[in-house]
Amino acid sequence: MNYLPLLAALVGPAHADARTVEAVLQAARAAGLPTETLEAKAAEGAAKGVPPDRVAGYLEALRLDLARADALLGDRAADADRAALLAAAAAALRAGGSGPAILELAESTPTLRAPAVRGFADLIAAGCPEPGALALIHRAAQESDPSAALRARLETTFSLLAQGEPVATALDRGAAPDHAPPAWGAGGSKDKDQETGKDKEPPGKAKGHDKK
Repeated sequence: MNYLPLLAALVGPAHADARTVEAVLQAARAAGLPTETLEAKAAEGAAKGVPPDRVAGYLEALRLDLARADALLGDRAADADRAALLAAAAAALRAGGSGPAILELAESTPTLRAPAVRGFADLIAAGCPEPGALALIHRAAQESDPSAALRARLETTFSLLAQGEPVATALDRGAAPDHAPPAWGAGGSKDKDQETGKDKEPPGKAKGHDKK
Protein backbone atom coordinates (compact mmCIF):
# COMPACT_ATOMS: atom_id res chain seq x y z
CA MET A 1 0.00 0.00 0.00
CA ASN A 2 1.32 3.45 -0.90
CA TYR A 3 1.10 5.58 2.24
CA LEU A 4 2.50 8.74 0.69
CA PRO A 5 -0.85 10.31 -0.35
CA LEU A 6 -2.45 9.66 3.04
CA LEU A 7 0.55 10.89 4.98
CA ALA A 8 0.99 13.95 2.82
CA ALA A 9 -2.67 14.86 3.35
CA LEU A 10 -2.31 14.49 7.11
CA VAL A 11 0.91 16.44 7.49
CA GLY A 12 -0.01 19.24 5.11
CA PRO A 13 2.88 20.98 3.36
CA ALA A 14 5.63 18.82 4.85
CA HIS A 15 5.83 16.71 1.68
CA ALA A 16 9.57 16.20 1.96
CA ASP A 17 9.15 14.56 5.37
CA ALA A 18 6.23 12.52 4.05
CA ARG A 19 8.49 11.27 1.27
CA THR A 20 11.07 10.32 3.89
CA VAL A 21 8.45 8.20 5.66
CA GLU A 22 7.49 6.55 2.39
CA ALA A 23 11.17 5.87 1.69
CA VAL A 24 11.38 3.91 4.95
CA LEU A 25 8.37 1.84 3.92
CA GLN A 26 9.87 1.19 0.51
CA ALA A 27 13.15 0.09 2.09
CA ALA A 28 11.23 -2.39 4.23
CA ARG A 29 9.40 -3.77 1.22
CA ALA A 30 12.66 -4.09 -0.68
CA ALA A 31 14.09 -6.15 2.19
CA GLY A 32 11.08 -8.45 2.11
CA LEU A 33 9.75 -7.25 5.46
CA PRO A 34 6.02 -7.05 6.13
CA THR A 35 5.04 -3.41 6.43
CA GLU A 36 1.77 -3.68 8.37
CA THR A 37 3.35 -2.53 11.63
CA LEU A 38 5.25 0.31 9.97
CA GLU A 39 2.18 1.51 8.11
CA ALA A 40 0.05 1.43 11.25
CA LYS A 41 2.65 3.45 13.16
CA ALA A 42 2.97 5.94 10.30
CA ALA A 43 -0.78 6.52 10.24
CA GLU A 44 -0.95 6.70 14.05
CA GLY A 45 1.83 9.27 14.26
CA ALA A 46 0.36 11.42 11.51
CA ALA A 47 -3.14 11.28 13.00
CA LYS A 48 -1.77 12.40 16.38
CA GLY A 49 0.05 15.31 14.81
CA VAL A 50 3.54 14.01 15.52
CA PRO A 51 6.06 15.95 13.43
CA PRO A 52 6.81 13.96 10.27
CA ASP A 53 10.56 13.99 10.87
CA ARG A 54 9.98 12.27 14.22
CA VAL A 55 7.62 9.78 12.58
CA ALA A 56 10.26 9.03 9.98
CA GLY A 57 12.98 8.59 12.60
CA TYR A 58 10.81 6.25 14.65
CA LEU A 59 9.87 4.21 11.59
CA GLU A 60 13.49 3.85 10.52
CA ALA A 61 14.44 2.56 13.98
CA LEU A 62 11.48 0.17 13.89
CA ARG A 63 12.46 -1.02 10.42
CA LEU A 64 15.93 -1.87 11.69
CA ASP A 65 14.41 -3.72 14.67
CA LEU A 66 12.18 -5.70 12.32
CA ALA A 67 15.19 -6.56 10.17
CA ARG A 68 17.06 -7.80 13.27
CA ALA A 69 14.05 -9.87 14.27
CA ASP A 70 13.75 -11.31 10.76
CA ALA A 71 17.44 -12.27 10.74
CA LEU A 72 17.07 -13.89 14.15
CA LEU A 73 13.91 -15.88 13.42
CA GLY A 74 14.72 -16.97 9.88
CA ASP A 75 12.34 -19.66 8.65
CA ARG A 76 10.36 -19.49 11.91
CA ALA A 77 8.83 -16.24 10.65
CA ALA A 78 7.59 -17.61 7.35
CA ASP A 79 4.02 -18.46 8.31
CA ALA A 80 0.75 -16.55 8.24
CA ASP A 81 1.46 -14.72 11.49
CA ARG A 82 4.79 -13.40 10.24
CA ALA A 83 3.96 -9.71 10.65
CA ALA A 84 2.73 -10.17 14.23
CA LEU A 85 5.65 -12.42 15.17
CA LEU A 86 8.26 -10.08 13.73
CA ALA A 87 6.68 -7.09 15.47
CA ALA A 88 6.67 -8.97 18.76
CA ALA A 89 10.27 -10.13 18.34
CA ALA A 90 11.36 -6.60 17.42
CA ALA A 91 9.74 -5.30 20.60
CA ALA A 92 11.44 -8.02 22.63
CA LEU A 93 14.86 -7.19 21.19
CA ARG A 94 14.28 -3.50 21.77
CA ALA A 95 13.33 -4.22 25.41
CA GLY A 96 16.57 -6.15 25.94
CA GLY A 97 15.33 -9.72 25.56
CA SER A 98 17.90 -12.28 24.48
CA GLY A 99 17.90 -14.01 21.12
CA PRO A 100 17.79 -17.54 22.60
CA ALA A 101 14.74 -16.68 24.72
CA ILE A 102 12.90 -15.22 21.72
CA LEU A 103 13.74 -18.27 19.61
CA GLU A 104 12.52 -20.54 22.38
CA LEU A 105 9.16 -18.78 22.52
CA ALA A 106 8.92 -18.72 18.73
CA GLU A 107 8.78 -22.52 18.88
CA SER A 108 5.39 -22.33 20.63
CA THR A 109 2.22 -23.39 18.85
CA PRO A 110 1.26 -21.11 15.93
CA THR A 111 -1.62 -19.50 17.81
CA LEU A 112 0.50 -18.79 20.88
CA ARG A 113 3.92 -17.84 19.61
CA ALA A 114 3.30 -14.20 18.64
CA PRO A 115 1.35 -13.46 21.87
CA ALA A 116 4.03 -15.29 23.87
CA VAL A 117 6.86 -13.24 22.36
CA ARG A 118 4.86 -10.03 22.77
CA GLY A 119 4.10 -10.87 26.40
CA PHE A 120 7.78 -11.59 26.94
CA ALA A 121 8.66 -8.20 25.43
CA ASP A 122 6.21 -6.41 27.71
CA LEU A 123 7.47 -8.23 30.81
CA ILE A 124 11.11 -7.44 30.01
CA ALA A 125 10.22 -3.80 29.31
CA ALA A 126 8.55 -3.67 32.73
CA GLY A 127 11.77 -4.76 34.41
CA CYS A 128 11.02 -8.45 34.90
CA PRO A 129 14.03 -10.79 34.80
CA GLU A 130 14.15 -13.06 31.79
CA PRO A 131 13.92 -16.41 33.68
CA GLY A 132 10.80 -15.28 35.55
CA ALA A 133 9.17 -13.98 32.38
CA LEU A 134 9.84 -17.25 30.57
CA ALA A 135 8.54 -19.30 33.51
CA LEU A 136 5.26 -17.39 33.54
CA ILE A 137 4.74 -17.90 29.80
CA HIS A 138 5.65 -21.59 29.92
CA ARG A 139 3.19 -22.22 32.74
CA ALA A 140 0.44 -20.55 30.74
CA ALA A 141 1.35 -22.72 27.74
CA GLN A 142 0.59 -25.84 29.78
CA GLU A 143 -3.03 -24.84 30.40
CA SER A 144 -5.94 -26.22 28.41
CA ASP A 145 -6.49 -22.77 26.86
CA PRO A 146 -2.96 -21.34 26.66
CA SER A 147 -3.90 -18.04 25.03
CA ALA A 148 -6.51 -17.19 27.66
CA ALA A 149 -4.19 -18.37 30.43
CA LEU A 150 -1.40 -16.16 29.13
CA ARG A 151 -3.66 -13.12 28.94
CA ALA A 152 -4.90 -13.70 32.48
CA ARG A 153 -1.40 -14.13 33.89
CA LEU A 154 -0.10 -11.04 32.14
CA GLU A 155 -3.06 -8.98 33.33
CA THR A 156 -2.48 -10.15 36.91
CA THR A 157 1.23 -9.44 36.76
CA PHE A 158 0.89 -5.95 35.30
CA SER A 159 -1.95 -5.11 37.67
CA LEU A 160 0.24 -6.05 40.63
CA LEU A 161 3.15 -4.05 39.24
CA ALA A 162 0.86 -1.04 38.85
CA GLN A 163 -0.11 -1.42 42.49
CA GLY A 164 3.53 -1.18 43.52
CA GLU A 165 4.24 -4.85 44.17
CA PRO A 166 7.88 -5.91 43.80
CA VAL A 167 8.68 -7.48 40.46
CA ALA A 168 9.45 -10.89 41.99
CA THR A 169 6.14 -10.95 43.88
CA ALA A 170 4.13 -9.86 40.84
CA LEU A 171 5.75 -12.55 38.69
CA ASP A 172 5.25 -15.29 41.27
CA ARG A 173 1.59 -14.44 41.79
CA GLY A 174 1.00 -13.94 38.09
CA ALA A 175 2.59 -17.29 37.21
CA ALA A 176 0.80 -19.23 39.95
CA PRO A 177 -1.96 -21.60 38.85
CA ASP A 178 -5.49 -20.42 39.37
CA HIS A 179 -6.88 -20.93 42.84
CA ALA A 180 -10.40 -21.28 44.16
CA PRO A 181 -11.73 -18.24 46.06
CA PRO A 182 -10.35 -18.02 49.62
CA ALA A 183 -12.37 -19.92 52.20
CA TRP A 184 -14.37 -18.25 54.93
CA GLY A 185 -12.13 -16.68 57.51
CA ALA A 186 -9.18 -16.65 55.09
CA GLY A 187 -9.74 -13.22 53.66
CA GLY A 188 -12.37 -14.20 51.11
CA SER A 189 -15.51 -12.21 50.50
CA LYS A 190 -18.87 -13.54 51.58
CA ASP A 191 -21.17 -15.11 49.03
CA LYS A 192 -24.49 -13.43 48.40
CA ASP A 193 -27.85 -15.19 48.46
CA GLN A 194 -29.27 -14.64 44.98
CA GLU A 195 -32.85 -14.26 46.29
CA THR A 196 -32.33 -12.00 49.31
CA GLY A 197 -29.05 -10.32 48.36
CA LYS A 198 -27.85 -10.93 51.92
CA ASP A 199 -24.62 -12.60 52.93
CA LYS A 200 -24.86 -16.37 53.11
CA GLU A 201 -23.99 -18.08 56.34
CA PRO A 202 -20.55 -19.72 56.44
CA PRO A 203 -20.44 -23.48 55.86
CA GLY A 204 -21.39 -25.48 58.93
CA LYS A 205 -23.42 -22.70 60.53
CA ALA A 206 -27.17 -23.26 60.54
CA LYS A 207 -29.52 -20.37 60.14
CA GLY A 208 -30.66 -18.89 63.42
CA HIS A 209 -27.76 -20.41 65.31
CA ASP A 210 -26.36 -17.63 67.49
CA LYS A 211 -22.98 -17.53 69.04
CA LYS A 212 -22.86 -18.53 72.68
